[in-house]
Amino acid sequence: MIVVNDVDLAGGTVTNALTTQGLAPVPEVQELVIDADGGTYTLTVGDQTAPIAWNAAHATVQAALELLATVDVNEVVVTGGPGGTAPLVLTFHGTYEG
Repeated sequence: MIVVNDVDLAGGTVTNALTTQGLAPVPEVQELVIDADGGTYTLTVGDQTAPIAWNAAHATVQAALELLATVDVNEVVVTGGPGGTAPLVLTFHGTYEG
């Protein structure tokens, strides 16, 4: 679902792992681990991108994704984080559920 690209992190990396494969009606779950001390990364859904600060809180990441034309409100629910401290957990609903 989410593609991580354009990583410009200070001494770090972003790891994206699928933790639950979504098969309707089970939502897909992905975990983002940001191991950095600064910088940004970009999340891509379809052909839309959202730049994210390395230490963004889950609410900030969710709001950035919901601004994309490819994501409706609450289609991707972000919990955990903030980035750089704890994994961000992205749970896909609606269009992206299966």
